Amino acid sequence: MDTVNSDKKSLSAAVMALFLRLHFYICLFVGPFIFVAALTGTLYVLTPQIEERLYTHQLHVDVPGTAQPLAAQAALAEQPSAQWLAIRPAPTPRDTSRVLFRFPDSAPSEYLAVFVNPSTLAIQGQLMVYGTSGILPLRTWLDRLHKGLFLGSVGRLYSELAAS
Repeated sequence: MDTVNSDKKSLSAAVMALFLRLHFYICLFVGPFIFVAALTGTLYVLTPQIEERLYTHQLHVDVPGTAQPLAAQAALAEQPSAQWLAIRPAPTPRDTSRVLFRFPDSAPSEYLAVFVNPSTLAIQGQLMVYGTSGILPLRTWLDRLHKGLFLGSVGRLYSELAAS
């Protein structure tokens, strides 16, 4: 009788040891994925604050004034060999307007944004942006880093594995 209980205890101890060992190795395998996803996700969450500092010259004007007509802003930003797509007016007098252009050879949803001072019509800068909402380059870069570490389909599988 003691042998049967002893065998059951040793079998249960062996199964428990197997599960603990599997759990340990799975954690070693998955832990780095979760860490990288959490780190890049945290950076992505902080992008509005980082972009505010990084792109302050493109996004804001030094001295606010009365805005010129949007047609004048768009005409000033004219780009040769690019198709005019849209203009996003400055939300406040301290912000710039964005004039979006599409080049024939650019990637899908990739546009050139020309930042125009609405009062002086001075060009504040140009950046390649993503989508018609004009997502700035840093956020696009962090998004791609978070989604797949720039590893293509392998990175996408990695990301899905970490999320699982």
